[in-house]
Amino acid sequence: MIIMRATELRIGNLVKDINGAIFKIRQENLCDFANGFIKVEPVPLTEELLLTFGFKNNRLGLFDCVKVGDDIGYHIYFIGKHLKEVQYVHQLQNLYFALIGDELTIN
Repeated sequence: MIIMRATELRIGNLVKDINGAIFKIRQENLCDFANGFIKVEPVPLTEELLLTFGFKNNRLGLFDCVKVGDDIGYHIYFIGKHLKEVQYVHQLQNLYFALIGDELTIN
């Protein structure tokens, strides 16, 4: 079990609970953040999840997600500019929100 910092998460982020079930952080989960940490695991970013977010051929509008060699995560490009490597769904969701101002949701 990974204990994540509350500052890494936003309402709407997808994470795994202690039983491995994926759930969305909601307003009522905020009480779990009382000490600044929450007992959840990040959801690894996979090609299957990219498809559920609407990526086609690892592209979503202005975003490209590229798997490079043996890297664990995906390299994220925005309008052709490399931004960072992300390993987890919540990182991609947060990056998308920061750049676009809208939630990255499952189609």
